Amino acid sequence: MICLTAFGGAVLAEPTPERKLQVQEKMQEIKLRASSTQATGSSTREEVVDRVCSKLSSRIDNRLSHFSEKFDAHLNTYNLHTEKLTQIETKLSGEGVDTTKLKADISTLDTKIATFSADANKVKEALVNTQSFSCGNSEGVFRSSVESLRTAQKVVIKDAQDIHSFITSTLIKDIQELRALNNKNNE
Repeated sequence: MICLTAFGGAVLAEPTPERKLQVQEKMQEIKLRASSTQATGSSTREEVVDRVCSKLSSRIDNRLSHFSEKFDAHLNTYNLHTEKLTQIETKLSGEGVDTTKLKADISTLDTKIATFSADANKVKEALVNTQSFSCGNSEGVFRSSVESLRTAQKVVIKDAQDIHSFITSTLIKDIQELRALNNKNNE
């Protein structure tokens, strides 16, 4: 038991006899439950496996839906970037600016988006495949599937980071240079 002192500190105090009795009763309850669980070990093991499997299955479903939502959001954003870049390229080329570098950048971005999409579809397939394993009876196949899923997810994350860094480091600078060149030509 902990007692507070006048200065805000805490001191460990001896438990009261009532508290000792409560702790002993609780320990006896725990021992009684443990012995009954050991007596019916096979049925409780199956119950535990069923509970774990149902939780695992719901987690996989949640992960699949969450990944699909995130993938769709990323893909929509990337497509908006591509459309905007195409509009900028069309506008600048209409004003007589050389946009070959921007066209090459758009092509590179499209390639990166296609890679991202292909890798993300692999992750979706891997998630669906993990759902197909029978929980508790797959003997390590499920675990290896989950490990391969994790590595595939890391690839998708790397693809998204590559796209982001390409946009921020290359595309934005190229557009700024083209706009500066356009402003210089218009003066």
